[in-house]
Amino acid sequence: MNDNQKTVAFIIVGFVALLLGFAPWRGTSVTPTAEDGEGRKLFQDFDNALAANSLEIIEFDEDTSTIKPFKVAQVNGIWSIPSHQNYPADAKEHLAAAATALIDVEKLGVAGTTPGEHEVFGVIEPDLNKLSKGATGVGERIVMKDSKDNPLADLIIGKEVKDQPGVRYVRLTGKDPVYRAKLGTDKFSTRFEDWIEKDLLKLNTFDIREIDLNDYSLREVADDQGGLALGQVKASEIKLKYDDTKSTWSLEDMVTFAQGKPTQNKLGEAEELNTQKLNDLRSALDDLKIVNVSRKPPGLNGDLSIDTAVIQDRQSLNSLAMSLAARGFVPVALEEQKFSVLSTDGEVICKLKDGVNYIVRFGQIAAGTDSSKKEGQGGVDRYVMITAQLDESAIPKPELEPLPDDEPKAGDKTAEPKADANAPGEKPADDKKTPGAEAEKAKPDAKPEDQAAQKAELEEKRAQIEKANKRKQDDYDEKIENARKKVGELNARFADWYYVISDDVYKKVHLTRADVVKTKEATAAEGDAAKDSKAPAKDAKNE
Repeated sequence: MNDNQKTVAFIIVGFVALLLGFAPWRGTSVTPTAEDGEGRKLFQDFDNALAANSLEIIEFDEDTSTIKPFKVAQVNGIWSIPSHQNYPADAKEHLAAAATALIDVEKLGVAGTTPGEHEVFGVIEPDLNKLSKGATGVGERIVMKDSKDNPLADLIIGKEVKDQPGVRYVRLTGKDPVYRAKLGTDKFSTRFEDWIEKDLLKLNTFDIREIDLNDYSLREVADDQGGLALGQVKASEIKLKYDDTKSTWSLEDMVTFAQGKPTQNKLGEAEELNTQKLNDLRSALDDLKIVNVSRKPPGLNGDLSIDTAVIQDRQSLNSLAMSLAARGFVPVALEEQKFSVLSTDGEVICKLKDGVNYIVRFGQIAAGTDSSKKEGQGGVDRYVMITAQLDESAIPKPELEPLPDDEPKAGDKTAEPKADANAPGEKPADDKKTPGAEAEKAKPDAKPEDQAAQKAELEEKRAQIEKANKRKQDDYDEKIENARKKVGELNARFADWYYVISDDVYKKVHLTRADVVKTKEATAAEGDAAKDSKAPAKDAKNE
C-alpha cells in the first residue's frame, strides 16, 4: 500500500468514527457535574415529608402493553384513593413514610448519560404516547406533589443493580442521566389493600358470642300462579355459640331444607363440630381483608333500605336493581314501599356482646380483579355487602333492687302472698290463741325520737338503693347508646360500597353444614378396640 492509499484509508476510518460518534441513535451525551456526585441528594429541594399531599404510581404491564395508574391524595380534606373511586384511605403515615424514603435517597454514582441506555437500565418512562407495542425496559414512575399540585419528587425507578441488593437504577423524569441509588420499593405499593384501613369490621374475636350461617341461593321458582319468579332457596340455617371463657363452640340450632321443607338436625353420635373451621371463621371475620371496592349507586342506604324517592322513581329503581343484580344482590319487596336486599350465595351473621350484629352477604364473582392470582392463590374474588344492626337483647338489662317501703303490687312476683284465714288447710286465725298477740297490742307506741330515727334510716337506705339503681341503669343506657352509635358509624362507612374479598377469605367465611360438622376422631383406646374387633378369631384347635 502506497502513501496515498494509506492516507485515504485513515481518512475513511476517521470519517466512520466521526459518523458513529455523532449518530443520532446514540443520543446526546451529558457530562456529569458536581451535582451528580456520590452522596448528593436526588431531590435537594424536598426536605419536608409533611408537605406531601398526593402520590401517584404509574406502572407498565409488558404482557398487555397497558398502563396501571394508582393514586392516593387528599380529596376535600379526606385521604382518598382517586384510582378507586375515592375510597377512604388510611394514608397519612404511609404517605409520610414514602415521602421520607424519597427525601433520604442519595446518588451513588452515574450509571449512564444517554437516552439510548434507558432501556438497558429499565428506566424508560411509562407513557403510552411515547411507547410502542411490545416495549421493554419500561420503569415505574413515582410522582409526589404538595397541596398546590406542585411536584416535590418525580422519578422513574428501573432495574435492580446486579449484585447490589436494594440499589436500583433511577432517573429524574424528563432528564437523561441514570443514577445508582439505594431505594426500597416497599413504600410505593400499588396494592389497594396496603393503603386502606385494614380493620374493616373493627371487632374483637373475644366479643363474638354467636354466629349464624344462612346458606341459601336465589333462583327462579314456581309462584302461586304457576309462573316463574325469583325466590330464595334455603339449604341450611345453623346457629353457633362461642364461650370465650372456655374457648369452646356449641351448636344451638341446625335446620336443613329439602325442596323447601325444613328438617331439625342434631349432631349424630359419631359427629362433632369442626372447631378448626370455626376458629378460622372467627379469625377471618376479625381480619376481614378486602382486595377491591365498587361504589354503589345512589338510593341504597347503609342498612340496605332503599330511599322512598328511588322506590317511587321507576328509572332510578331499575338502575339500582341492575347495579345490585350485576354483583349478585337482589332487592326483595317485604311489604308495600319496603325492600330488603338478599344475595345469591347466602350470608353470615356475627353477633357481638356489645349489641352489634354484622351481616355479611355473599354475591357473585367479581370480574376484573386479579389479587388472588398475584398472591399465588389461583382463586377468584367475590362481591360482598356488609351491614350492621343493633341487638339490644345482647346487653343484659339491669336488675334493680326494690325500694324498702314499696308496697307489693298485684301481679308483682316479689310480693309475698298473704295467708287466707278461710283457705283450705289453714287454721282459722285466733288472736286470743296467738302467742304474743296480746303483748303486741299492749306495746306502747314508739317515741317520737325513735320514729324520726327510723325514718331517717329508711330514707338513707332508699337513697343508697336509688343511687345504685341509677348507676346500673345509666351503665345499661350507655351500653345501648354506644352500640347504637357504633351501628350508625359502621353503616355510614359501609353505605357507599360493594366490597370484594379474595377466594381464600370467602372459603373461610362462607361455611355450610359440611364445613361445620365432621366425623369424630377416634381416641387411641377406641382405635385399638376397633382393631381388636376386626382381628380374626383364634382357632382353639391350633392353640
